[in-house]
Amino acid sequence: MSYNWFHHLAKRKLVVKTKRKGFHKGMRVSSAFGYSFDFSDYRQYELGDDPRRIDWNVYARTEKLYIKRFLDEQEISVVVYLDSTTSMTLDEKKWEFAKLLAAAFGFIALNNEDRFTFLPVGEHWNTPPLERKGSSFSKNIVDHICELPKEKENSTDFSKNMEKRFIPMRDLTIIITDAWEPIDQIATLFQRIAPRVKEVRFLHILGKEEIAPPYERDVQLVDSEQNTTVNVSMSNTVVEKYKNRLHQHIKRLEVLCRRYKIHYLQVVEGENLHKFFLQTCIKHGWLE
Repeated sequence: MSYNWFHHLAKRKLVVKTKRKGFHKGMRVSSAFGYSFDFSDYRQYELGDDPRRIDWNVYARTEKLYIKRFLDEQEISVVVYLDSTTSMTLDEKKWEFAKLLAAAFGFIALNNEDRFTFLPVGEHWNTPPLERKGSSFSKNIVDHICELPKEKENSTDFSKNMEKRFIPMRDLTIIITDAWEPIDQIATLFQRIAPRVKEVRFLHILGKEEIAPPYERDVQLVDSEQNTTVNVSMSNTVVEKYKNRLHQHIKRLEVLCRRYKIHYLQVVEGENLHKFFLQTCIKHGWLE
């Protein structure tokens, strides 16, 4: 998919229900107070800020760069956690699709002058979070995420590793994962991060073969994260049992998200991204 596709998202914004007063320059109008361009105060210039907001009179007096802040303008802080464990990366198509989803959310945030943070989450990821602000970084973020490599070793325990890399008190937290781990581990993650977040979106991504296994006869199934195998005689009965267990897992996941006031959405690898973002996400109040 070419980079040009992302321009379909250029006029979209991430929706947040949390009301807060805006202090940093953004492209959103706060409903808190003030009229457009009501002056508030100054803050020191940061990488990614619009240079047109620099007050050169202040610079002439202090030789430091400051920008003007306005009462009714706000930005939001957005963080995306991308599951990079082996269950996500072993299926090349699912992994590439997941990276496109993460990159698209980053593009939308940066294009609206919001602050964006990206963290791949796996057992062996120890790189610092990638943090950017400003539309000038939108293409850079897309390239960085889409080119993200797999971990070299088997990686497990997304929930435990996300908790280790968790950044609290962001306005919007987006979790992208296939959720192939016990519900109790996900429940523990939600329990520990829920008091420390403002708004969470849980994007559950599944591969096509995970939805409808194409296997027949005797096969050897491999646990991609634990590196264990089991021989199974595939039949319609076995496939139906698997589908029922997957259905129950998804239902428990949805109930868990409701309990912790987390917005749940499911997407299947290969789904039309244009439709997903411009129809599904808008319908469910994730975008406007």
